[in-house]
Amino acid sequence: MSLAPDESTVLLNQRILFSGYDLEQKVHRGIAFYAKSVLKATQALGATNHLLTSAPQEQAILPHLENPHTSSYRRVLWRYVASRAATMIPKPALTLEGRLSYLEDVAGFVNQPDFYRLVGVHTRLFDSPYPLEVKDFDLIFTPSPLNIRSATKVIQTLPDVIPLLRSDHNPDDVPKVFYRRVKNMLEYAHRIISISNFSRAELLTLFPAYEHKVVTLYPPVPIFPEEAALACDPSFQATVLKKYQLETEGYLLFIGTLEKRKNIARLITSYRAVQQKLRVPLILVGALGYGCEAFQPFLDGRQVRHLSYIPTADKLVLLKNALAFVFPSCYEGFGLPPLEAMQMNCPVLTSRIASLPEACGDAALYVDPHDTTSISDGLVALVSSPALRHDLIQRGAAMVARHSFANYKKNLLTLLTTL
Repeated sequence: MSLAPDESTVLLNQRILFSGYDLEQKVHRGIAFYAKSVLKATQALGATNHLLTSAPQEQAILPHLENPHTSSYRRVLWRYVASRAATMIPKPALTLEGRLSYLEDVAGFVNQPDFYRLVGVHTRLFDSPYPLEVKDFDLIFTPSPLNIRSATKVIQTLPDVIPLLRSDHNPDDVPKVFYRRVKNMLEYAHRIISISNFSRAELLTLFPAYEHKVVTLYPPVPIFPEEAALACDPSFQATVLKKYQLETEGYLLFIGTLEKRKNIARLITSYRAVQQKLRVPLILVGALGYGCEAFQPFLDGRQVRHLSYIPTADKLVLLKNALAFVFPSCYEGFGLPPLEAMQMNCPVLTSRIASLPEACGDAALYVDPHDTTSISDGLVALVSSPALRHDLIQRGAAMVARHSFANYKKNLLTLLTTL
């Protein structure tokens, strides 16, 4: 996507207010990493970013982002009736690391106590969106659907429409409520970003009248140079591998929420069927999610090991040293985990369904996620063939280049300058 000579300066004076909902979750999932990528891209393009937060007290924003606090339902209802005021707050002059390192790309905060729970209450009570009136911003950007309307221009992101099409999702995502959020997003936002052509097509199958508003913008691989450099340091790698009692190319790796949609039960069944041929453990990294009771008894801590939350740097080391990354998910709006593996030179096995072929191209070994024999055969093929793994690593490097941060930044700039 070519840029006009003067477009590089168009965004320099833009003030953008970002929804902080996904960054306020106790566990940062894929959408939170996408949010961090957008913040970094817009800041690099010259925008001034502020984060819309919902800390119960203005002086507790950083502690809230570090360890999110949930107010009582009674207090939320009181706030809904009593006040909807938001306060502009400058960012403290601190060096922020770890979970809060993304705040390097944020100039300040707009805080409204319990804001996201207020929006949730409103969505359950009314068909109309929640009014968000903020001054002195050129744009409001949401990394996931938020049921709001505003006089300020709004760009919203819709990763997928899982609650409207599938049953293997968290029951908290009530289809009726999710439908209302999506319908209002389509009606009141100026643009809607879909993260894949597959997700865009599914959305427009349900809401064809909004085709003119929905654009596809692939997210970048959310691994930044300083993170990759640390993960490639031999001494750091040795420390991390020792911490988790693992050896280079001595394990198969899955990373993601351990939930029904991710096909964990079939992955474990497929692995156990050929365990003697594989002779390496299966390491599952991620928080337990909906439907985990079906496979929890098989997390034996020896051949099938579960690691809960691990730091980003540790995750990258595990990717770099795994024999292969296995991701036979039943559905993905895009599928960043396989691309993260590719960037760390790890061969990938994944599903030939949904958006995954669009994301991975010819750089993955594909299996049928509904067929345990297909998954088992794929695992054996990867483990037994160094040549196959080498070929997938080479193809993966080319695929990652298509989803680079530089390409994403150019495409995002083009989108923002054509509003």
